[in-house]
Amino acid sequence: MLHQRYQEMFQILTDPQTLIDKVEKHHTTVRWHLNRLYRVRNEIAHSGVLQEISAIRYTEHLYDYLATLVSEVTRFSAANATGSLGEIFSLINDNYMEFYDLSRAKQTDKPSVLGKLWTSGVMDFL
Repeated sequence: MLHQRYQEMFQILTDPQTLIDKVEKHHTTVRWHLNRLYRVRNEIAHSGVLQEISAIRYTEHLYDYLATLVSEVTRFSAANATGSLGEIFSLINDNYMEFYDLSRAKQTDKPSVLGKLWTSGVMDFL
């Protein structure tokens, strides 16, 4: 199991397309989960009950995302000496957009994309 995870991490860190695909897949999954949580919230707010939905699973997803968000905001704030949450969220969004632009760039030299992702600092706060 450890060897398999090592190989997967090695592949992610050495192949720019694998890295890009993993980040984009994670982004899509998080977006789906947040949309689902919003629909569950609306169901509770408008009807007062959850119908055939496991609230524990959704609560765990929400807790994970909230804990990650607080951790990243704290880390980003310490690293960039910023005070405002709005500024921090804007900077994090800018980093994702930079990643997105680099991942969409037509590059014939794949290692240069990976190098740009690491040297630009984008991967530090993605």
